[in-house]
Amino acid sequence: MSEILLQCKDVKKTYRVSAEDVEVLKGVDLELRGGEMCFILGRSGSGKSTLLHILGGLDRPNGGKIYLEGTDINNLREKEKAEFRNKKIGFVFQFYHLLPELTVWENVILPGLIARKKDFKNVDTLLSIVGLTERKKHLPSQLSGGELQRAALARALVNDPDIVFCDEPTGNLDEENARIIYDLMVTLNKEKKQTFCVVTHEESFVREQQNVYRLKDGVLCDDTF
Repeated sequence: MSEILLQCKDVKKTYRVSAEDVEVLKGVDLELRGGEMCFILGRSGSGKSTLLHILGGLDRPNGGKIYLEGTDINNLREKEKAEFRNKKIGFVFQFYHLLPELTVWENVILPGLIARKKDFKNVDTLLSIVGLTERKKHLPSQLSGGELQRAALARALVNDPDIVFCDEPTGNLDEENARIIYDLMVTLNKEKKQTFCVVTHEESFVREQQNVYRLKDGVLCDDTF
């Protein structure tokens, strides 16, 4: 059994809304081993995206600890955290966040440029895996929603991250393209042992999966079907 890659202990998050404190996360615990894939379900507004952003170092909790490969990410200075995220973590978001003036190939290599990589041989391989070889010179405006999300997935993988966090990666897609993205993630997990943590509302897609959790009343519960 592989070692624990991600460990989340008693994570809490409170927001100030109209002079009132709203407690979104009330003590979340989670462990994820290298090569595993987990899914987090929950109703809209339950705090799923908040939790994912905290796990990935994009937001800070009000309490608790998050360790990635044994590193307490919230003890890092902002510059150190940014470098850590760039090298260790990939992100896929619901609305793609591709730069409109860059081609698919240029968008995919961006995390590598930030990491000062000089070798981008894996980019064409990644584009082949996600089925975008023939579209690599196209601008985002020339792609369908499914193609945009496949480009975003390739970008998330370009630095060979330890873990990829996906925030509703199929939420903006029709059922056919949603299934394509889901199947791609499952294939990458199985064949490349890529670790994924996925927030999703697509319960029908995760029924055959092992590590399924539901965020309810600010805590995570095992919800394996």
